Amino acid sequence: KRAEEERRAEEDRKRQEAKRAEDERKAAEARKREEAKRAEEERRAEEAKKREDAKKAEEERRSEEARKREEAKKAEEERKAEEAREKKAEEARKREEAKKAEEERKADEARKREEAKRAEEERRAEEARKREEAKKAVGQDKQEDPKKLEEERKAEEARKREEAKEERRAEEARKREEAKKAEEDRKAEEARKREEAKEERRAEEARKRE
Repeated sequence: KRAEEERRAEEDRKRQEAKRAEDERKAAEARKREEAKRAEEERRAEEAKKREDAKKAEEERRSEEARKREEAKKAEEERKAEEAREKKAEEARKREEAKKAEEERKADEARKREEAKRAEEERRAEEARKREEAKKAVGQDKQEDPKKLEEERKAEEARKREEAKEERRAEEARKREEAKKAEEDRKAEEARKREEAKEERRAEEARKRE
């Protein structure tokens, strides 16, 4: 009986040891699975972090490129605007110079006309003086010859009418020339404004397309 009890006790001990060994094996396996799971989670977290970092870096790169493109576009627009301003200023300067030159030309023409008029008046005064002297020299004959006096009077009147006619013609020709020049200037200014408006529209369309 004692031997049977010892045998049974030995078997219980062996079963307990086998159970303990199995429990330890299962615990070790569970521990390994947990470690593997944790390692996998860490690997995945690291990969997700790398993807997120790469995504962020790409977004920053694109944002930087977009910023540089915007700056380049703005710089180009400013350059074009500056060129347009300079062109307008240059055209305005040229117009002002042309206007000044035209005013000087007109002033010079007016001065020449005034000088020519004064010279003509002096010439006429000289001729009148000479005629008066001639009249005095032959005054007695003229008094005795009314027909000759009448002819001279008519000739003087005819001469004055012709001179007045010539002056009117010259003045009318000058006014026509000035009116023609003014009309040409007006048309040139209108053409310039149309061209300027066209250039501005083209620049605006180009800017919108850009």
